[in-house]
Amino acid sequence: PVLRSLLSPFDGFSLANNHIFDFGMQGLRDTFDNLDALGVKYCGAGRNATEAGRPAVFDLNGFRVSMIGITDKNWSPSSVSLPGTHIWRGEKTDDAIRNLRQNSDFVVVQIHQGYEFLNYPGPEEMFAAKRAIDAGADLVLGHHSHYIMGVTRRGKGAIAYGLGDFLLDKMHIPEAYREKANICAVFRFEIARHQV
Repeated sequence: PVLRSLLSPFDGFSLANNHIFDFGMQGLRDTFDNLDALGVKYCGAGRNATEAGRPAVFDLNGFRVSMIGITDKNWSPSSVSLPGTHIWRGEKTDDAIRNLRQNSDFVVVQIHQGYEFLNYPGPEEMFAAKRAIDAGADLVLGHHSHYIMGVTRRGKGAIAYGLGDFLLDKMHIPEAYREKANICAVFRFEIARHQV
């Protein structure tokens, strides 16, 4: 609730991350309720696995953009009856991305993955991002390291491996890493139907 004025200009968020339960079950419910009240769409976490895997869909004057959020580790996964995050489920996730591509003009996949305080993506991050593009994603946005990482193209798509931190309580960052974690960038992409 404290951040309502900061969050309200945004159209949508991925909630797939390892801190989703920092304020317990009530904090998660409050997050859903506050974003719903603001009219801000979200994906990547939900009250159950179905909701966590549901895309945020944006209609931009008839141009349909779908976004899903995924964690690549076993970070508070949702289930049939329990809230939590949407985790990568192999072929099932590939199929979900393919389905989104068939029913959207543009597909964004956000992946919360890898290790903190690294400047470059590791082999697992690169593999997951490329797999998402190959399954039908047009833009893959990676986050978790707290640092900005490289941007690359794959076919007509693009991958931004590390978004850095737009907003974070830096007191939770070890002092040795704070200076780099304070660097933030906003990536801007021009998009067309299934291409960046």
